[in-house]
Amino acid sequence: MNEPMEPRRITIGFLGAGGYGRSARAYFRNTGEYDLVACMDVDPVVASLGARQDDATSFTNLDAFLASNAFEAVSINTPVHLHAEHMARCLEAGKHVFVTKPVTDFPDQAAAIVPLARDRQRACMVGHHARHGAVPNMIRDILDSGRLGRLCNVVISSCSSTALNQTLGDWRALAGKNPGGPLLQCGIHTIDFLQGLLGPVVRVTSMVQDDITEFEPVDNAMTLLAFENGVQAAFICNYTTAYLHTTHFLGTKANLHVHRHITGYSQCEVYLQDRASGVHEPWQALRIPRPDDGYPDDHGGILEKSFAVQIRTGKMDYTNLLESISALRVVHAAVESARTGKVALCDTSAPKA
Repeated sequence: MNEPMEPRRITIGFLGAGGYGRSARAYFRNTGEYDLVACMDVDPVVASLGARQDDATSFTNLDAFLASNAFEAVSINTPVHLHAEHMARCLEAGKHVFVTKPVTDFPDQAAAIVPLARDRQRACMVGHHARHGAVPNMIRDILDSGRLGRLCNVVISSCSSTALNQTLGDWRALAGKNPGGPLLQCGIHTIDFLQGLLGPVVRVTSMVQDDITEFEPVDNAMTLLAFENGVQAAFICNYTTAYLHTTHFLGTKANLHVHRHITGYSQCEVYLQDRASGVHEPWQALRIPRPDDGYPDDHGGILEKSFAVQIRTGKMDYTNLLESISALRVVHAAVESARTGKVALCDTSAPKA
């Protein structure tokens, strides 16, 4: 009896080898699906170090990197204002593309990538991992079970002190390269997760502050999201306070409270609070599922594995790409609302792949 053949490993190069590129290399490496064969960075020291860690080839010139036939896919981990150019260059060179979030800094740029990927028949995915871990799946199961009753409101905080540690000249400190500030960099994870859970956002109201730090982009945003299904969410997102990531799902039968620690979703605390009459209802700690319960772990490599399958089979699925553009539109609707002082309508209807 013939043993089943192992699926072929995908050869991949990394555009942007430092910063988040180091984490991206670990995520791809840990799936067991890839051979990491090239590292490209404009900093030769960073490129060389990344290449040595994975016994790969070092590049400092983008043209030479894209001309290489040694790899079929590229993981893009460059600053967001370069994503549109780098995605287009990679697709035009015949490479499959996996880009760290956000997909681009402006929705129109991202929308132009979709037909290019389809025309070239190349996989194109965005690293929105927040909806795929154990706790997000646990939340989805609890909501689907009806345990909370009718969901009335969601209250979210997504806060850290990133802006207080920026330096002049950093691309994140420039409004033209980081529109939306924390909403674009961190908050977009929450928006993508909520839209995956609750469906599309249709209206956005936002107030922002940009005078807490000396830098140009928004420092602090307070945003109201109205979903097509009638649920309303209040979202505090800033880059100027201590780390705080909490989500509260408030329903007619019970509330669900999620407190995420900085070390990851495996360090979450999750509590259920059943509604009662005339008393202060206590919180009951819930056990967080583990991978052996059938739930994915913190990161799970789900998107990276799907990327590999698409490359092997040639069956491309652009749902993730379109969802990432939808989340980006919500960020820009918040920016528009803050600028005009009006409610911004948001066309983020369920994308068709």
